Amino acid sequence: MNEENKPEPKIGGIEALVMVGLAALFDIADLLATFLDAFFGMGELIKFFINIVASVTLWLWVIMKDVGPTRILAGSILELVPIINVLPMRTVAMAATIWLDWHPKEAEIAEDFMPKIKNPKRMLGKKALAAKAAKTTQAL
Repeated sequence: MNEENKPEPKIGGIEALVMVGLAALFDIADLLATFLDAFFGMGELIKFFINIVASVTLWLWVIMKDVGPTRILAGSILELVPIINVLPMRTVAMAATIWLDWHPKEAEIAEDFMPKIKNPKRMLGKKALAAKAAKTTQAL
């Protein structure tokens, strides 16, 4: 794909800066709520509301821009895991969403790879799949 046929990104530079900053603020608030939970025991309720507001805000913005909400959803789900939630998953997910919007060639590569992950049978060749089926029938 040459420069002339390259599609225009859906996310502008200032808009990207604001949204990454917002995701970072949500991650910092989540980190502070984690420390509140460790010292005072009341951070879980605060983290729950932070996660709801952050997930809905970022997810709706990405849907409005039509740039693939699955990365933001994955980042929000990872924020619910107790030990991993200290890491800035929302910020990373937002940055990845913006980067893939600005680099459509890499986005195509990522989209071509995803069906292979969703359907592991596609990762195996026909011979390997037939051999696996033969082993399964022999075991019966």
